[in-house]
Amino acid sequence: MDKQHNTHMLSDGVQATLSRSHPWNAPAVLLPAPPKTASQTLTALVAGLLPSQIDRPAMEGGHHQGIRVEPVGRLERWRFRSGLQQRPTAGLIYGHYLATPLNLKRIARRYSPEVCCIPVRPLGELICSLISHCERGHGPVDPKLLNWTEGLAHYRDLNLSDRFELLSSRYLPLIQSLIDGWIHTASAVGIPCLVVPFSSVTRRQQQLAQEIAPTLASTLSIPVPCPAQSERVSRNRTTTPRVQLNDIHPDALHRVERLASLLFCSDAPPLQDLHRYLLQDLRPLSEAPETPLLWRLS
Repeated sequence: MDKQHNTHMLSDGVQATLSRSHPWNAPAVLLPAPPKTASQTLTALVAGLLPSQIDRPAMEGGHHQGIRVEPVGRLERWRFRSGLQQRPTAGLIYGHYLATPLNLKRIARRYSPEVCCIPVRPLGELICSLISHCERGHGPVDPKLLNWTEGLAHYRDLNLSDRFELLSSRYLPLIQSLIDGWIHTASAVGIPCLVVPFSSVTRRQQQLAQEIAPTLASTLSIPVPCPAQSERVSRNRTTTPRVQLNDIHPDALHRVERLASLLFCSDAPPLQDLHRYLLQDLRPLSEAPETPLLWRLS
């Protein structure tokens, strides 16, 4: 079942693109994030550890799984090579983007990936938070058709259990592709991958910053002071009451747990521990694993 986790390979073209060095390539922190994982808070925390002169490329407009990085034009290349234009100190690339060949080639236009940081959250909590998010507007990968929610004219007529099951079937495969895809890509490229639990971002920020800072300093080759004490960071906090798992019908929970178990099924450490963490609240009778400050994969 776990054969796919034992092979970390990229196509020759993508591998060559990522290993190519240019004067304008700035060292970059990749922060690909599943939705509803306190990712904006983690991004602000990481940005607070970096120098002020950093690049923050945007998501591709209207397409949340893509990243927009413009090619370096001829005039700009001349400025870099002549020393008239300096590259940024570092890049911080945040969004819900997948580890696709297109995204990797776009990143390599201006950056050299040096570390990957992925926030994660137990899947039941995550989907409940998505339900609440959709109450306020469109979901993170909503196609935004007309005035509909999640592409459905009748979304508002669905009960909570149906919404839970619908959003699970739509988002869980994308979340699995994002998390496992970036873990394997980081391994293939040979860069550290830090997987950060939701509780560390929301409740253990000081320890988390102290743990991340040395990795940023060594991988980016820039001074990153280890924070002794920092102000608590919080971004994009919701004021909408969150749906609870107790509100969801047991049959719907069982079907979603079965789907999630097909997607997150590694039996090899350390992915096994991470997948158990993600599945824990969908398996209420199982013993919840101890949650580390972060998983350090490389």
